Amino acid sequence: MALSWFGRRESVADIESTLFDADWYLARYPEVAKAKKSPIQHFMTEGWQKNFNPCEFFDTAWYLSQYPDVGEAGLNPLIHYESIGYQENRLPSQDFDPVFYRAAYLEQDDNVNPLQHYLEIGRHNGNLINEQQVETFNAAWYLATYPDADESDLDPRDHFMQVGWRKGYDPSPMFDTMWYLKCNPDVRDAGWNPLEHYETVGNFENRRPNKGFDPAFYRAVHLSNETKYEPLSHYIHFGDSQGNVPCITLMDAAFGTSKSATETADQIWYRSQNPGGQEAIEAEIISLGNYIKQVQLIDQRAPSFEQIESEWKHEGAFPSTLHSTILQDCCVVPGTSTVFVKRNLVINDEISRMQGKVPDSSLVKNWETGQFSDAKLITNCALRVNPSIECGIHLFKENESNYSNFLVEVAPKLSLLESQLAIDPSVPLLVSNNLADTVYDLIDILKHPCRSVLRLHPFSLYKIRRLYMISDLSHIVDFDHLLPKPEHCFFPRKIVSEMVEKVITAKRSSDRVDRKIYLKRGKLRRAIANETELIDVALKYGFEIVDMADLSLAAQVNYLASARQVIGATGAAFTNILWCNENTKVMVFFSRHPLSNASFWERISEIKGLQLQVMYGRRVGKITGKHSIQDDYTIDPVEFERCLAEWPD
Repeated sequence: MALSWFGRRESVADIESTLFDADWYLARYPEVAKAKKSPIQHFMTEGWQKNFNPCEFFDTAWYLSQYPDVGEAGLNPLIHYESIGYQENRLPSQDFDPVFYRAAYLEQDDNVNPLQHYLEIGRHNGNLINEQQVETFNAAWYLATYPDADESDLDPRDHFMQVGWRKGYDPSPMFDTMWYLKCNPDVRDAGWNPLEHYETVGNFENRRPNKGFDPAFYRAVHLSNETKYEPLSHYIHFGDSQGNVPCITLMDAAFGTSKSATETADQIWYRSQNPGGQEAIEAEIISLGNYIKQVQLIDQRAPSFEQIESEWKHEGAFPSTLHSTILQDCCVVPGTSTVFVKRNLVINDEISRMQGKVPDSSLVKNWETGQFSDAKLITNCALRVNPSIECGIHLFKENESNYSNFLVEVAPKLSLLESQLAIDPSVPLLVSNNLADTVYDLIDILKHPCRSVLRLHPFSLYKIRRLYMISDLSHIVDFDHLLPKPEHCFFPRKIVSEMVEKVITAKRSSDRVDRKIYLKRGKLRRAIANETELIDVALKYGFEIVDMADLSLAAQVNYLASARQVIGATGAAFTNILWCNENTKVMVFFSRHPLSNASFWERISEIKGLQLQVMYGRRVGKITGKHSIQDDYTIDPVEFERCLAEWPD
């Protein structure tokens, strides 16, 4: 170029520029045609000083304002950019991002002027000029796929955002509208446009836009930490043509695959490098009993099974036949009762029992880690490299970290299998590693003294060579949006009573039976907003205020086993009434809500022979809608005191 970037002119006739667009310049500034200069001579001598632009993608005024050192030196901005600015990754305009363009199309080559490449080559190839243009929406594909959108007066994207998604249309071949809504019921229930949700929230939460694309995997493997790319958009515009792999499958390594050893090794490497990532695994559901029949396994019947089945049939809404067997070469997901017996087949008795009897949205307790759709369970598994385990006893359950659920759903199963199934004590128990200390203490009491316990990472996949599995003995239905029925809650009287007696025998250290206990709720979900008022009343009537949160199992057992009156809010801590003696008076607080369900406490009271009283309070309105049963509430202190006054000592 005849001009140095310092701006010294050798001759106007020698001026050259690979960026200057004479036709565009004349069309934009028609007065230049009357000048006795060529368009480029006009720009170089006076046009730039009038803030005229030399081409569509170079903004003279913006460049000078953005880089004041150029203006202060009196330099022609175009000459500066062509000489040195592009090498420093300075932007020729607000819309053109050279860093983006280099990374996307020039393989980080600093010797190529990105704007020049775009004007000469990239524009004709449809190259993008900034990250904002990298979109998930494919307008051409959308119009070709949906004729009514082509006939509409709306812009294609506007048509999808306003009309198309409600009809189940997809914004591109890589985004499955209906699949996204089925796998993300919170989005569906909120009436949120799925593409808008994915672009603004979902991709950051690593939610999948379709079954075959994993944002967490793609971001970790193909995108740098500094990039602002949304993974799916990057794949559509760049990754697909570059041969980038969009996802991996956790189940391949576990059950064998047609993939090469290199691909399987890459898969294991990815799992080790990305422990925070997840993969959604879709599978059909089968009950344990049906699977035993299907593959002709040995079904070991415990002596109490027949009695429990009869009791469940007459008293429970979702009765079940009970089984015990050994599964070979399967995968467990701690924190759930799900067991993968094949890549696309899982055993889950609870869902099998309720399937077709309740809405699909009510079939999965842990909606954060699993969804149910089209008769298939979608399980979200954490990406971890876990060791294979030779053998173990399955002791996982949804909501197992909740003290109430473990006490009546898992602990009775452990008590029965140790007393009635005679499993060799060398076979370890398999439990999750995020349970409370009180739960591990409970396990130590109920298990065989020589049996070890393996604590596994929740919501990740473990392959087990021989898995000892027993059917659910209990069933607690957690419906936040269906009218409750007493039969929704079932746990077997005799087995629960035997389990409770084992714990009390092991932990009780006092014969005292005169305590009056108020179990403090605290600031959890379903908190009692005026609990301090209730505590004042309870103290007046001689109650001890006890917070179970930091107490050992032994302390909890001794407090409740020595009580003659117990008061508290519905919740995990109140499950400790299992340790109470017969005829103990217990009062439980609930919010006044159509879905409030006292059947859990009624069944415990029936099994233990307790005198149960339920008191309802007014909701405060912090939580509304579908999950309003989780709202805080208040209990009338006057009514509470009246009830205490009527309780005989």
